[in-house]
Amino acid sequence: MSGLAVADGRVVTLVESGTKQQVWALDFASGKTLWKTDVAAAYRNGMGNGARATPTIAGGRVVVSPERAVCWRSTPRRGRSPGNRM
Repeated sequence: MSGLAVADGRVVTLVESGTKQQVWALDFASGKTLWKTDVAAAYRNGMGNGARATPTIAGGRVVVSPERAVCWRSTPRRGRSPGNRM
């Protein structure tokens, strides 16, 4: 798992789940998963497999740039937004 970004009562991170990298948003108080969405294929390399990019929350948007993928953005509350690929 990558590092964590915290804002607006949400914790957002990038994880590897099966064959995909996903952005997950959790409720800060309860730990309940609020949403998750696929953003890239699983990352594999000789230094160790798995998601590495730590999301940033700025201006009401979640931004993450997974390895070998375009930047992805959304809001911490919804998980999806029109044109979520930057």
